[in-house]
Amino acid sequence: MEKEEHALVLDYLPNGYPLERKMMPIAQAIGEKNLVLLELVPRRGVILEVGEKVYIGDGKRDKVYYILGRLQREKITESTKNEPWFKTYSGLLP
Repeated sequence: MEKEEHALVLDYLPNGYPLERKMMPIAQAIGEKNLVLLELVPRRGVILEVGEKVYIGDGKRDKVYYILGRLQREKITESTKNEPWFKTYSGLLP
């Protein structure tokens, strides 16, 4: 599988997940090429917008500090699940 270079932000949680103790911002995103669900940590002071395309490749990332890992399906937020495009394409996700 080819490594992702860009991802689209599905949801942005400025205070992280409500039920977890860590209060760090998290962006839920999907890779452009392989449709991999990812959790991203933005750089300090950066606010990501839903639908924004961000660089996640090996080079210098201006908005993403690091990739936390793959996003588990059960952690996808309700606002993302209610998006019409998500309902259409969720069957295609790995």
